[in-house]
Amino acid sequence: MGHHYFQEFDFQSYFFQFSLSEDVRDLFALRIGSKRYRMRRSPMGFGPVPQAAQAAASALCEDAISGQDAAQQITCLDNIIVAGDNIEMVRKCGDRFGALCDEFGFTVGESSEIGSRGELLGLEVDQAEKRWRPSPVSRLCATACSTTSRSARST
Repeated sequence: MGHHYFQEFDFQSYFFQFSLSEDVRDLFALRIGSKRYRMRRSPMGFGPVPQAAQAAASALCEDAISGQDAAQQITCLDNIIVAGDNIEMVRKCGDRFGALCDEFGFTVGESSEIGSRGELLGLEVDQAEKRWRPSPVSRLCATACSTTSRSARST
């Protein structure tokens, strides 16, 4: 990805933002004493949710960057990156993405300020050696994304 500016978004409790349809809620019912409770939101570990979450995030991003030929989006489940060659393009696409999330009822927990390539890659400056190095968070994200993509390929 050869872009210069990036903005990152993270959905808040993304899997729990997916409602279960009425016809499957009985499958996720539990009984406590004499009372029966049915889940209305997708539980963690429910097989189809990651695929639906990825598809929803990708569709929102594609719509947010439509018409911006030099913009690009990357989605890894609930982590979204909007990239572009100039700061105004990234800001415009990021604002459109936020508006679409509001329109469809998705809650974005965090969004970063528009940053440079080093910041996007999760690099931090090693003050002693005066060079960029991967941050612990970036190593964790890289591991999570590679695990997700491996499991997606195996299904």
